[in-house]
Formats: sequence, C-alpha cells, structure tokens
Amino acid sequence: MTEGGLKQLEWYRDLKRFEGSRMNERTVMIVDEAGMIGTRQWEALLYHAEKAGAKVIAVGDDHQFKAIEAGDFFREIKAKAGASHQLFTLQTIRRQKHAWMCEASRDLSELNIQKTLSTYEQHGHVHQTDSQYLEKDVAYAYVERILDGQSGVVLAFTNAQTQRLNEAIRSQLQYQGALGREELFTLNGKTFVQGDKIVF
Repeated sequence: MTEGGLKQLEWYRDLKRFEGSRMNERTVMIVDEAGMIGTRQWEALLYHAEKAGAKVIAVGDDHQFKAIEAGDFFREIKAKAGASHQLFTLQTIRRQKHAWMCEASRDLSELNIQKTLSTYEQHGHVHQTDSQYLEKDVAYAYVERILDGQSGVVLAFTNAQTQRLNEAIRSQLQYQGALGREELFTLNGKTFVQGDKIVF
C-alpha cells in the first residue's frame, strides 16, 4: 500500500499522531497507584520501557488497594528499591493544615486505624450511634452535611450494612430534592434517576 493510501486508514493516522509521544531514552514515566497494577501489565510496561531506554518511577502505597489481576509486583519493587537505597518516601503532608490532622494521617499511613479514628473523634469529627434507626440517622446527618457544602464519609463494617446505608442516603437525597424521583433506566438490577453519578 502506498503512503497516500496508508494516510486514509484511521489506525495509521492514530499511530502517526502519537508518534511524538513514543518512549525514548529521555522519557521518564511516573506510574501512580503502582500497587494496583498486576504482574502481566508490569511485564509489558517494563519491557517497552527497557527497550526504549526510558526510566520508570513507581509511586504508591503498599498498604492501599492491591492489583485486581494476579501478582503483587509493587511490593517486590519496593523491597528491591529499599535494598538498593532507591526508595523514597513522602514526609511532608500538604493536604491537612492542622498539626493534629497531619499526625493522624501519619498514624493512618502506618495502619494505626484505632488511634487515627480516636484522634478524629476527640476533635468532633467522628460520631457513633447505636440507635435502632441507625441507617436513617446516619443518612440524615450525612446528607445535611453534603447539602451544606461540607464533605463527609460514612464507614460501615459489613457489605450488608453498606447496602442499607447507601439506600438510606439515596432515599434522603431524593427526599431533599437533590436526586430525581422518576426512574430513568435500569441496568443490572439497579435503577437510575436524574442526578445520579455513574463512576466507571
């Protein structure tokens, strides 16, 4: 096929468009949330990076979500990087502005969950309830915060409790008018209304 004929093909145009982004020896690729990448994807990525002479920097936290696919390659990378003194850790916390919040974030990064939650509770940011109307109380309090422009998170112990809380919060959002009431469509047994957010 002639060069002119190739230019008519969509895949060829895409190939040419991304030609300038091709990895080479001046490329530094930063892989964020590296712990979520499976071994096969790492193999493909590192093969192409090595072939191009590119540098790969893996960024992540091995205490967070693991890869869905097989392998925990990030933990292996971390061990090797530590042994060769190429492991760097972030020490400065920028998101939280209060000293106690920064300390709580450090505790959380070291998996001191109880200490972290206790700290937030002492500062009035964690509320527990043993009410028989647990889901409704939590849903009401959460939605009031959200509609007031604040942020919040609801933690649950079981999947069943998570489901009940989600349903209660959704009902409260509909009651407050933040979500539509009319069902637009159903997908995999779940109904969707105006205002629903769908995350892929």
